[in-house]
Amino acid sequence: MVERVRERHHRKDPTTRHYPERGNGGTRSTRSYHNSRKFTLAEVRNKIVSTYLSLRYHLIFATKDRQPIIASIWRENLHRYLGGIVKNLEGNAHKVGGTDDHVHLLVELRATHALADFMRNLKRASSSWVHTEVPLETFAWQEGYAAITVSPSALDEVRRYIENQEEHHRARDSREELRLLLERAGIQFDERFFA
Repeated sequence: MVERVRERHHRKDPTTRHYPERGNGGTRSTRSYHNSRKFTLAEVRNKIVSTYLSLRYHLIFATKDRQPIIASIWRENLHRYLGGIVKNLEGNAHKVGGTDDHVHLLVELRATHALADFMRNLKRASSSWVHTEVPLETFAWQEGYAAITVSPSALDEVRRYIENQEEHHRARDSREELRLLLERAGIQFDERFFA
């Protein structure tokens, strides 16, 4: 009889829950939870767990057939334009550089970016710029690209590497450079399709 009264009491009191497996009478008060102060919307937003990302890439892509057609007279303007495209695509271009047949970009992307879509838009917009501003109607980028993730500790090293492209290419061509970068990053590639 006493047990029935206790069960009935628990069903009516929304701040007390019944836990039959517990040895302390089977009840636990949740009044402190239900009667706690209400939070403002700003406080709730500050308490919600966020997503934290570090999506930095060293991007490398070349002109079609690696033709040395990015002339020094307009190369710097192309690099600035590439940086502007990255910004318009809601990314952050930390550094842009390159030589007469390829470009390097150190970029930071958002979680909402799909890398393949980002690269397609970057190449399409920059090709269009070359066609109209240089103008060089035959200009095109090769289809592929390299995208190597960059750790925060390597940012300065990659920045310096991109700044000193002319110097690097006195010793090796862009194909050999790409091969070494891919090997260093542990990216496998098939020599038959390496361009």
